[in-house]
Amino acid sequence: MPITLTPGDHGPRVKALQELLVHNHTGRRFYYGKLDGQFGALTRQACARAKWWLGYSTCEPVAGDLLEGFLTGKRALTAAMKQRVVQRKKPRPRPPEKTLQQRAFADMRAHLGEHEMPAGSNHCPDTVEWGHGAMPWCNVRVSLSYIHAGSTAFSKSAQRFQLVSAMLEDAKAGKHGLVVTQHPVHGDVIVWDYPGGSSADHTTEFNEWLDSGHTMFSDIGGNEGLSGVCKADVNNFAFVRAFIHVER
Repeated sequence: MPITLTPGDHGPRVKALQELLVHNHTGRRFYYGKLDGQFGALTRQACARAKWWLGYSTCEPVAGDLLEGFLTGKRALTAAMKQRVVQRKKPRPRPPEKTLQQRAFADMRAHLGEHEMPAGSNHCPDTVEWGHGAMPWCNVRVSLSYIHAGSTAFSKSAQRFQLVSAMLEDAKAGKHGLVVTQHPVHGDVIVWDYPGGSSADHTTEFNEWLDSGHTMFSDIGGNEGLSGVCKADVNNFAFVRAFIHVER
């Protein structure tokens, strides 16, 4: 009988899946968390990410025998899946850098590969520029991208917005030129809410929707993974708390 791994599952089968999501037949790394055998939020995101690059038509954040077969190479991709993979690997055109949001995203792109030194220290060029010591820096990277783009909503001296939760609360209230939006555009801020943490755990910047159902999208974020790096990725909408539009 086929086995499906779902949230809350744990044990050797989950750990083996996590290892496959790191080292697999595609040569891509999909999982950046600890190999802890817990089928949590990061593992679920990795499953959706793997399905996207394997050519699934829908990318639910669950796993089972079929996904494991594709990852090991023991099961061949269908013709339709192969065709989707080809299309998804094609370079996508970059938008112009005219709007505030577009300029902020261009700054995020310019910092791809920036990382902590040493890993896990939260010490990186962004926290040095921010000037308030080593700290979790996902929202520091977002804030700096908008400052570099000319936004007046963010401030290094006032440490606005160092905290994700503070930024989300201001956006809900329409303060400092921030508003919550249901229709994100390129460069808008994504607030993530992962189970087991606070209601606003992480931020990245939105690039574009990748499917008509608006379940998968691409983004760039800082302080990603165990080593703390700025990287581009493909993600599932499941853990998005809100999208924030910066008006000034």
